[in-house]
Amino acid sequence: MFSKMTSSRFDYLWIGLFAGLLIFFNLGTAKLFDEDEPKNAECGREMFERGDWIVPTFNYELRTDKPIMIYWLMLCSFNIFGVSEFAARLPSALMALGTMCSIYVIARHLFDRTTGLVAACALGSCLMYVTIARASTPDSTLIFFIVLSLAMYVVWSLPRSFSPGEKVAESNLRFASNTARSDEGTLQWPAKYLPRKNWHYLAMYAVMGCAVLSKGPVGFLLPCTIIGLTLLWLGYLERTQSSPSTTKISLLQSVQNYLISLLSVFSPIAFGKAVLSMRVWWLVLSLAVVALPWYVAVGIATDGAWLEGFLGGHNVGRFLKPMEQHSGPFFYYIPVVLMGFFPWSAFLPLAMVEGAVVIRNSQFVIRQSKNIVGYVFLLSWVLVYIGFFSVAQTKLPNYVLPCYPALAVLTSALLVRWVRGEMVLSAKYISWGAYTWIAAGIGLVVGLTVAGGVILQGTYWLGLLGLVPLAGGLILLWQERQPAYLSDLKLGRLPAVIATAGLFVLAAINLAADPISQQQDGPHYGELSQQLAGESRELGTFEFFSPNLVFYGEKQVARIKDVDHLTRFLSENPGGMVLTRSDKYELYKNDLPSDIIIADRRPRFLRQHDLLLLVHRSSEVAKSEALSIIR
Repeated sequence: MFSKMTSSRFDYLWIGLFAGLLIFFNLGTAKLFDEDEPKNAECGREMFERGDWIVPTFNYELRTDKPIMIYWLMLCSFNIFGVSEFAARLPSALMALGTMCSIYVIARHLFDRTTGLVAACALGSCLMYVTIARASTPDSTLIFFIVLSLAMYVVWSLPRSFSPGEKVAESNLRFASNTARSDEGTLQWPAKYLPRKNWHYLAMYAVMGCAVLSKGPVGFLLPCTIIGLTLLWLGYLERTQSSPSTTKISLLQSVQNYLISLLSVFSPIAFGKAVLSMRVWWLVLSLAVVALPWYVAVGIATDGAWLEGFLGGHNVGRFLKPMEQHSGPFFYYIPVVLMGFFPWSAFLPLAMVEGAVVIRNSQFVIRQSKNIVGYVFLLSWVLVYIGFFSVAQTKLPNYVLPCYPALAVLTSALLVRWVRGEMVLSAKYISWGAYTWIAAGIGLVVGLTVAGGVILQGTYWLGLLGLVPLAGGLILLWQERQPAYLSDLKLGRLPAVIATAGLFVLAAINLAADPISQQQDGPHYGELSQQLAGESRELGTFEFFSPNLVFYGEKQVARIKDVDHLTRFLSENPGGMVLTRSDKYELYKNDLPSDIIIADRRPRFLRQHDLLLLVHRSSEVAKSEALSIIR
């Protein structure tokens, strides 16, 4: 399959078609999902409504949660397509496609074309990444700029890996010309693993500046940390493996030598040398040109309120203490990644071990390194993100999403080595991944059948999703056990893995998203309030709030704090409406004006109470007629 692909353009076309099927297909069908999607989309809609490109607001109040990049992209999309779910999600989808192309470049440079194609497909067919790619959140944008900056580092700094039989002339391909250096042998650590030209630094750091505009300081801190850890690790390997000692020494002496070498490479002096070699002054200049102007502008426009709320509350505050009850144990991200990276996570633990063993057991000779440099870079990438956010007190599954591209390359490298018979570990361990798919498939058949019937009101057919990984696991086991003379069947193992992952995610996203979307309360009542309220009537919420109310209602929603505020709101707005919970209504109904009635009642998804729409009796007739039309 992959051997017939003869041009990079064909590769990018394949990646685009794959992304079109899994990411762009039915992109605007489902309603926005609470909580984050409508907050971001409504913020973009309000800026679009005002013609404001500087100050983000939600519910017509200052929003300090995220920087401006995602809103700029939404504003462009809204200007072209109008305000809709599709237009709100399109920037994320386009950024996801760009990330898939960037990770193809990284994997092809560090390994080969086949690994690049499989890595792009793996990234574009894991559950969490596809979910984020189809959501109006800044995560996909942040990931794109981080991966693009790291792709620039890889192709301008790290040696390229050539496949057996690959033509030497391909070293002149775009992005690879800098790797064949005539003076490579004379360069010393860390210069030999860094770009040679100033404009390379400027371009790489400028892209990190765009990441800073996407989600703040992590946009440059973590990518720079990845590069720094890669430099230190490669320096350590050069010191310990370039001239291995043949003298027999005791175990104690071996441990002492190991610690001395480790400390010498990871010492503060080595760390400072690595940092200076990265030419941080170009980083400062790039950030000042790309990111600083908007931060200054929004600070001036809001008298510093946005900067205080974002930098103090949503960066330092989230790291030091849990916010919004988003906490977890130190190992929180291990199960999160295994679930989010599914179905490819079935092979992920083995891929991580394979990479570590390759580094540990191989002789470090740069031109014959057998992908050691690639494995060092990718494992550094994963360790930085998992380690940093494991220490942070606020924990959310999407925080470590920027390391998913590295996981995709590691997993793809493992599978390609497996197919070629080049694994360092025993190939029999791959069957663990097949058995994992089988077990997961059986669990999904049972679990989704029950959940679909009980929770999602009769959608028992959701259990059929589990048949995809179940069948994929069985096919892999069958292919692996074919005799040698049927080797052509074994060549189909990579397509079988990609097809299984793609079909599962495609079915999961398109079959499950709409039923879940229909269970949301916010879109229903937001559209209802828009139909009923008009410009002169107010909508308030008491002991309940959904960001979707603001996006679909297209007007400000008053958040009522207590029963006195509720009574005052109803008295001051004869045509006003209030959404509240049925249990809270029963507690406070005797305190409300006597002419308040229930105009609409709706059971809440996975809740024991209903939602009530309260109105004055004087507007009951008009509202009842409108309700009958909407229903």
